[in-house]
Amino acid sequence: MCILIRREEKKGKHYEHTFYSPQIPRLIGYTNYRNTTERFQWKIVAGDVWEWRQINRNYRILDYIPIVNVIKSFVLQLKYKIYKNEICIGNAFFNGIHSKNYFQIYNKKYFCCPGNTNIIRPFKKYEWTIENDKCETVVNIEQEYGRSVYKIERLDTDLSVELIMLSIMHIDMTVFSREGRPPITAG
Repeated sequence: MCILIRREEKKGKHYEHTFYSPQIPRLIGYTNYRNTTERFQWKIVAGDVWEWRQINRNYRILDYIPIVNVIKSFVLQLKYKIYKNEICIGNAFFNGIHSKNYFQIYNKKYFCCPGNTNIIRPFKKYEWTIENDKCETVVNIEQEYGRSVYKIERLDTDLSVELIMLSIMHIDMTVFSREGRPPITAG
């Protein structure tokens, strides 16, 4: 069992988000995710440097146009290249109307199954999984409502903890953070 924690600090008008794990003290995660960013980047440094870099553009101006923002949220797929120490080792694809969220590393595909994270409600415990291409659960993830603390149970030791944490960071920022909510509904 491992824990990932998101720390949120207000700097000027924006929040800065960093991620860390008490079990892996040398691990630090960072993202440039903001509600105005057009190309996201996710990074974890833990001896090696792991990165997800967005390769397509996220047209943020469309978020401010009603109806168009709904269509955009269903159609736009966020595409990433995965790097380890500046060497491309895979891809990740999130959102989009006819696709599952997944990342592919060394020709192995892992799906990020949403579990019960589709509807955010107060006092709810959220759980989701990461599965391999054979639909076998390789990681269980839990989060208590209102806390940015994630309990990670890794069932497959072949999948690196850094890749697991990068996918959790992505889900955390897009589903649970104030930056992940669209501008019209953000409070």
